Amino acid sequence: MVDKSKKVMKRDRNRAVLIIPWYGKLPPYFGVYLKSLANADVDVLWVSDIEVKSHPGNFIPVAMPFERFNEMMEKRLGVPVSINGWHRLCDFKPMYGKIFEDYIKGYDYWGFGDCDLVYGRKFNDFLFRTIGTGKYDAVSMQAKYLSGPAAFFRNTSYMRDLFMGARNWKQVCSSPSKEVFVFDECGGQFHGELQRGEMSMSDCEKIQDSFAAVLWRTPDITIYREDEIDEQSLKSGEVVSMKHGRLSIDGREISVFHFIRAKAARWFRCFPVEYGKIGDFRIDRFGFYYSDWQWRTRALRKPFRLAAAAREAIKKNGLMHLFRRPFHMMFYTRSRV
Repeated sequence: MVDKSKKVMKRDRNRAVLIIPWYGKLPPYFGVYLKSLANADVDVLWVSDIEVKSHPGNFIPVAMPFERFNEMMEKRLGVPVSINGWHRLCDFKPMYGKIFEDYIKGYDYWGFGDCDLVYGRKFNDFLFRTIGTGKYDAVSMQAKYLSGPAAFFRNTSYMRDLFMGARNWKQVCSSPSKEVFVFDECGGQFHGELQRGEMSMSDCEKIQDSFAAVLWRTPDITIYREDEIDEQSLKSGEVVSMKHGRLSIDGREISVFHFIRAKAARWFRCFPVEYGKIGDFRIDRFGFYYSDWQWRTRALRKPFRLAAAAREAIKKNGLMHLFRRPFHMMFYTRSRV
């Protein structure tokens, strides 16, 4: 099976591959992710024990039980690996180039990413300006810190091993804690401070070293760092639309929408739909709409979504939760997936 996977992974269309190991349940929005991935000129190496039967051609599944994946990580990294909770996999993203070195031969760039993204065809303009030019060793879609949702690196041994320049990389691998080091993005939960200019990456580095800090402090690495990902909460009434591959927010075409902030609200709903059954769709603060009929009747659906959110909040936090928090905040307690 390994040899067959390696053969499949040789590049025949795209210059870059995103590596995404996934264990646990598939999220309800997975079909939307696959639908939008068909717009992107990038391959995805999907390493999982979950079979995905229907998918676009640039989605490349590699069947791998978690036990085997864990063994492969320890063998390739040469240190003990501890993963208590699937979110901890985020800390290993910068190591995927080394771990999957045999799988990404033939690609100019490798990278890591998430699947709570929606790609529009404008994303390919971004790829052309960055990895297409070959000028950059690393490509981040966020300016102040490394973009965990999607980032790319030149496929060389130097860049695949670069994470070892972080002083704490062995601790990140072997820590038994469920807490995430945020080793990929900035080392600690300092995203807001970095975006507001209250901290720099060097400030974060003094508190907790990270792969991003290594990138920032290495002078001979050329880095593209611009804000290219839209991450709006949609709380102000914005509407994201996908129509014939064109992704837009209130009519303004964008490359990528990361709905991590929008899905933090309990009332945000995404009902599972298979990849092959999804056409054009819309997203607002209450979730996804897969047809014009669903969109036109959204006002009728709103009370049911709020009621479902209230039930979820009460089930998790108790009835008094609804009285202890301001109304506009009472449903913003969902764990992010």
